[in-house]
Amino acid sequence: IVFINANSITKRMLYIAGHMNRSIETEFKESIPNELLLEEDELGELAREMNKLEEEIADMLVNIKESVNYLNEKVESIRNED
Repeated sequence: IVFINANSITKRMLYIAGHMNRSIETEFKESIPNELLLEEDELGELAREMNKLEEEIADMLVNIKESVNYLNEKVESIRNED
């Protein structure tokens, strides 16, 4: 029973680690599956906290991209004035 439980924990931990790698590669556009978010153990809590973190990072990336676009427009506007 302990082996089966440890194997289940290991699989879920490896999935979470793999998800983080995929998330980074896709700029945090990939969601953690609901079944993992609904788990009532420590790994479920870890998944929920990672989900919050990913949402915050995704929001920051959107803000950074918008700021870069705004600055590029301003630079282009200044260039056109010359």
